[in-house]
Amino acid sequence: MYASKKIRINKGILPPPKRAQFQRVQVVTPVAANEWLIQLSNGVSVSFSGVADKGVLERC
Repeated sequence: MYASKKIRINKGILPPPKRAQFQRVQVVTPVAANEWLIQLSNGVSVSFSGVADKGVLERC
């Protein structure tokens, strides 16, 4: 699917993709349980719990 889209972009059938723009951030009252929730403007949510320090993020 990606290859066919790239071919159409190269032929000029589809416009080139635009860079995603950062839209907004909302900080809510912090919770001491280290629970994280990221909600994107398209409705997608990502959540996880636990410490999010450099060591943990490098292992992902």
